[in-house]
Amino acid sequence: MEFKLGLKELVHITHDDFIVGYQSGRLGCSVNVLRVFSLVYSTKVREKRVVTEVIAWSIGLLALICLWVLGIFFLPLPWALAAGMLFTGMFFLIGLHRVGDAVIAAALSDDAFYEVAMEQHAFGCATDGEGNLPRLNKVVPMRDPRQARRR
Repeated sequence: MEFKLGLKELVHITHDDFIVGYQSGRLGCSVNVLRVFSLVYSTKVREKRVVTEVIAWSIGLLALICLWVLGIFFLPLPWALAAGMLFTGMFFLIGLHRVGDAVIAAALSDDAFYEVAMEQHAFGCATDGEGNLPRLNKVVPMRDPRQARRR
């Protein structure tokens, strides 16, 4: 399955190739965070790190909405609306990055999660067609082998 998107190619690769490509910096990853939220709430994804991030950010969003409603009652309306929009925007931006990082870390360490995420179109990989790009050193969070065996 191949798709073309500008200079990038979206490809389906094996888990081992994904790890090597990500470590070498030659592979780009995209995460559809809304799809990840949908998969977590439909219980198709049960990876502990991903579920924890999604639930935590969902609870945080509910708390932020409650604070915004209280702010509307106790602050002048323009201040409450401006503060609410500012904090909601920052919250969403940080949340998208944190959930995306959790999905990539889970995909690097768990082959089954990688396959489910690719199959459900919540995760994608893009290779760069240029061969003269500088190599980037990336740190890959890997699970302790003793913990992986207990699972």
